[in-house]
Amino acid sequence: MDISEIWPPFALHLRSGNMELSPVKEADIPELAQIARGGVKRNGIEAFTPIAT
Repeated sequence: MDISEIWPPFALHLRSGNMELSPVKEADIPELAQIARGGVKRNGIEAFTPIAT
């Protein structure tokens, strides 16, 4: 059973151009953690301090 069958908002995906927003699911966490370790920046400004490894 998929979580969206239990909680329909998890099936929501918003798309605009090449960007897609969707709820974070447990399976997404390892990839998001890897991205966070590399630092998240916009216009050279860090969104938060990267995790020390």
